[in-house]
Amino acid sequence: MKIQEWIFSSRKDVKKWFVQYRIFGFKLNVYESKRRIKALEEEVACLRNVLSAAVDLHKLHPATGAERKKQLQCLDVFQTVIKVIERHHLSYFISFGSLLGAVRHKGFIPWDDDIDITMLREDYLKLIPLLKAEFAGSDYVVREAWDNHYQIRICRKTNVKIGMDIFPMDKYSQSDISKQEKKLLNLSLRNGMDKLKHYEHIGEMDVIREHIKDITDNIIGTGNSDIDRPALFYAIDYPHNHDNLVFDYDDIFPLQNVEFEGIKVKAPHNMDRYLKTLYGEYDKLPAKASYE
Repeated sequence: MKIQEWIFSSRKDVKKWFVQYRIFGFKLNVYESKRRIKALEEEVACLRNVLSAAVDLHKLHPATGAERKKQLQCLDVFQTVIKVIERHHLSYFISFGSLLGAVRHKGFIPWDDDIDITMLREDYLKLIPLLKAEFAGSDYVVREAWDNHYQIRICRKTNVKIGMDIFPMDKYSQSDISKQEKKLLNLSLRNGMDKLKHYEHIGEMDVIREHIKDITDNIIGTGNSDIDRPALFYAIDYPHNHDNLVFDYDDIFPLQNVEFEGIKVKAPHNMDRYLKTLYGEYDKLPAKASYE
C-alpha cells in the first residue's frame, strides 16, 4: 500500500456518484449525489488541514503484532540482499517509502510492509542472476515481472506482499539539466512507459529487457559514458504515479549512510531534495494521493 493512501486519500466515480475516503487505514464509502460529493470533498479538505496541524508524523507509534512480524521478515530479506550487493561490490541506496521511514522513524513507516532500494542499471542487471542463485531452493523467489511492472521483487512464494523491491535508475545523456528539461524528460518517460505496455505479454524477460533498452535509447537518450555527472531518472520499467522522477547527479551521489531499523544503509546524498521531489512536503499529510 502506498504511504499516501494509508494516511489520507480519496477516489471517486462521479458517474456512479461514489467516493471512497481512506483516513489512517480506515475506509469510508459514500454513495451520494454529485453536488453532495463536492460538499463532502470540501469538508474532508478542512479535516485534512486540521489533521496536518495536529499530527506529528515523527511521533507515530511503530507497528506491532502481525504487521511488525511482516516487517521483520522483510528486514531479514533486505539484509541478505545487501550482503550479496556488498560482496560483489555493487552500489545501491534505500529509496521511496523506505527512505522516508528512515528519515522520519529510523526504520519502517508504521504501516509499511516492504522495503525499496534503487540501483543504477548496470549494477541492477548484474544483481539479478546473483539473487536467483542466492535464493535458490529457499522460500523466497526473485520475480522480474508482474502486472506490467518489470523491476525486481523478492518475496515469499506463499505471500508476494512480504519482501522487497529493487528499482533501476538510468543515466541521461546530459548533466545539470534545467527544470524545464526535467519536465520534458518526465513527459518522455511517460511516453516510453506507454510504449512498453504493448510488450507486457511477449514472454521471456531477456526479450522484454531488450525492448526496455530500445525504447529508452530511442525516446529518451541514454548511455553516454563520457559524461562525468549525468542526470539520473527512474526507468520506464516502473509505471509510477509521481510527477517527477528525474534527479541531478549530486542529489544521489556520493551516497551517505542512514539508520534503518538499527543498521546503517546507503542513502541518497541529498535525502531532503530526493524526498521533496517525490512527495513534496513529506513531513505533512499529503494533499492528494493516487490509487495506481
